[in-house]
Amino acid sequence: MAEAVEPIMGGCGGGVTSMTAKEKRRSLRKRLPPWFKTSLPTGEEQAKFNATKKTIEGGGLHTVCE
Repeated sequence: MAEAVEPIMGGCGGGVTSMTAKEKRRSLRKRLPPWFKTSLPTGEEQAKFNATKKTIEGGGLHTVCE
């Protein structure tokens, strides 16, 4: 639940509200775009992933992600 924020009176902003430290960190943090996010493979997809990984490691290959 959000903490109560007291308005700062005076100055040129008038009713500008101050942010808590947690809110400041959140506002500064860049969020990843939806197309960049992916879910972890499960079931058959996990089996395919593991097989591909073993093939790559077995051949002595390296990927950009490693």
